[in-house]
Amino acid sequence: MATTTKATNASAAESLEQIPNIGPSVAQDLRSIGIKAPRDLIGRDPERLYERLCRCTDTRQDPCVLDTFISAVRFMEGAQARPWWHYTPERKANASSVSRRSSEQWVVCETPTPGKMEKKIHGWKYDIVRKAILASLPRRGPGVLFSELYSLVEQRLTREEHERLGSVSWYTVTVKLALEVKGEITRVKGAVPQRLLRN
Repeated sequence: MATTTKATNASAAESLEQIPNIGPSVAQDLRSIGIKAPRDLIGRDPERLYERLCRCTDTRQDPCVLDTFISAVRFMEGAQARPWWHYTPERKANASSVSRRSSEQWVVCETPTPGKMEKKIHGWKYDIVRKAILASLPRRGPGVLFSELYSLVEQRLTREEHERLGSVSWYTVTVKLALEVKGEITRVKGAVPQRLLRN
């Protein structure tokens, strides 16, 4: 059987199997949940893809599958090729963070604007909106217009999440500012109107 040549960068990946760490089996898993081409991974949330696969197969997949999904998404978003286990610490850190926060009532959202009061929101609301924002922003390129962020976040929420959140626009702005303070996202220098990138 011929060995698939792996792509050295995102633009060179013409099939899922050419993405580093993606073999025929994982490629088929991705196709089963709607990821038909490498470009379909750009801007996707690896955890949501993993959860969708678990639901579709009615099986709790091994966590290394999530690590592989993270590596594939990162590669297609411009990161260098790395082994899937490079992302295991990230997956564990995210899981630990969500677990800790789920037991806390509030998350303090700071703002980068001097003199502005910090805001407190429920931890589960912060987690939902943070995940949607990070999944909506690229790591490279011209960035996403701030004025478009709300609609991008809204598209990534389930109907239940949308109903539970209430004012999606308010939470998007609040969490967006907090992520700037934490260094998870950044404003594109000199861009008017404001554009955002993920760090």
